[in-house]
Order: sequence, then C-alpha cells, then structure tokens
Amino acid sequence: MDFEKVAHDLATALRSAAGVEEAVLQVRVTGGSLALDAWAPTRKWLRISGSSLRSLFDAEPGTYELRLRPDGSYAFAASGALSSVNDGWLVFDENFRYLGHPRPGLLRPAAAAPTGAPTEPAVLAEITRLCEEFAAHYTRIKGQAPPWPAGRTEAEIAAAEERIGARLPEDLRALYRVTDGDPDQIGLLGPYSCNALDQVVADYTEGLPGSYG
Repeated sequence: MDFEKVAHDLATALRSAAGVEEAVLQVRVTGGSLALDAWAPTRKWLRISGSSLRSLFDAEPGTYELRLRPDGSYAFAASGALSSVNDGWLVFDENFRYLGHPRPGLLRPAAAAPTGAPTEPAVLAEITRLCEEFAAHYTRIKGQAPPWPAGRTEAEIAAAEERIGARLPEDLRALYRVTDGDPDQIGLLGPYSCNALDQVVADYTEGLPGSYG
C-alpha cells in the first residue's frame, strides 16, 4: 500500500470538509467496506465523501487516522488493529487537581498541619462511648462482638498523617483508635464504611513519585 498517497487522500478529503479548522478523520477498513468518523473542535460531525477515499478500498483491514492542523500539516497513523483508534480529544491540563490534592507550596490551614498531638480527649471519649454502645447492640442481636480490626495507636496515626501531609479530623482519629476501619461493613457508620488507615494513606499518595514501589 502507498501510505503516502493514503495520507494525502485523507488530508485532502478532511480539508475539504473542515476548512481551515484542525480536524480528525478516522477510517476503519473491514474488508471491502469503510467506516468513517470525522470531527473538529467546533463541529461534532464532518461529512466526508467515501468516494474521495478510493485508495483505501483495497487496503488491508485495520484503522487509519489523520489529524489535520490549520497550517495544512498533518499526522498520519495506521494500525492493523480495528480497535486501536480513540474517539475524541485528550486535553492535558497541568493545573488540574483533585479536591484535597493541592499543588505543593499552596497555603495550608494551620489546623490541618500534622502536629503529632494526641486526639482530643473529649472527642476520643465520645467516639469510644458511641462505638461501645453500637457494639453492645450488635452483640445482643448477633450473639458475637463486632468483627472490628484492632484500633491504631496515636503514634501510628501520627505517622500516617506525616505521609499525607495533613492531620485527620478529630472524630476520625478517635474512630481509628477504636477500630482500624470497618471491612465487613456491619453498619457502624450507617451505609458508609471507612477504609483501614494504611489504605487511606495509599489512596491519598497514589500518583506521587515512588507510590508504586
């Protein structure tokens, strides 16, 4: 196959439909037939005449993609896999951040700093009381104590906070003192269940250098 001619034909057909816009044309060849898909940033569909792509009629089954730039230059790709093309545009925004994941250097509220201070006694006492009350009802109904993992120490919680760079809310700290999550989802937090402390750290730091070992 003359790929240079194929690319030229695709570019000519796409320029005719898109005008001066940047545009993409994808063609799937499935043995005697062509499936076309073409679009531009301002138009979801571009009409391409199949007769303008005669050079692909006898092509081997596969996918062919051409991305045409406003200046007339283009990038052409061909693959033997019918599922190798991607629909749409990928826009990489270096400034995008998930909530709770600010860029390094942004101001952090003083209350969120990982000071290593122990959990507030009043909060710990109240959370412990509520958990004990729940455990008593659970034991009465189920005939056995809740299958909770052992709670974490203040030192372990502080170490986790250093990893994520923020102090956990006091009530969550207190809950981790009682139990390291609720893996069996027995209803301690209603329809919700907090993860184990180590999993929280792993989820929060995912994507950082070295987070995959």
